Amino acid sequence: MIDTIMAENRVAPEKLDILASLSQPTITRRQRKGVVMDQKWCNGCKQTKVRDEFHDDRTKPDGKCSQCKKCRSISFGRYRENNLEKRAENYKRWAENNRDKVAAYDAKSRKLRPERHRVRGDVKTAILQGKLVRPDHCEDCGGTPVHSHHDDYSKPLEVRWLCPKCHAKADKERREHECMSTMS
Repeated sequence: MIDTIMAENRVAPEKLDILASLSQPTITRRQRKGVVMDQKWCNGCKQTKVRDEFHDDRTKPDGKCSQCKKCRSISFGRYRENNLEKRAENYKRWAENNRDKVAAYDAKSRKLRPERHRVRGDVKTAILQGKLVRPDHCEDCGGTPVHSHHDDYSKPLEVRWLCPKCHAKADKERREHECMSTMS
């Protein structure tokens, strides 16, 4: 195109460099910053990542969340830890309004893991009979309230008394251990 214009003498040769720069494809602000269009900036870790590392969000103009999946997971984890009572109240309210769903879940859980439900019943009976005493504080951190935790369900009355936070951590460790033992 520039050769054609120059051959026809429509533009002075000194203005051709300006004309050449205009014929270049335009560069967007994101491209100047080094962000490619299939990438997105994470507001959590302050890094550019591939768009597949972000959850979908129909409310956002680009259709993706502002935090990557990892940062969002960390953010929700912090929220869960800091709002245990609020979440428990919300669940309690939901469970009261959705008794049929809770009953269906409990029935499915009993079918999948009957030994756990049997052991929980054994613990309740042992507490009522005075064979087990529920302490006031968590064995690990001293928190309250306490739940009975079984490291091994084949030993129903061998229980550790843990607060919900420590109980969740112990369950996670047990699941990881079970997962590792099935792999080897």
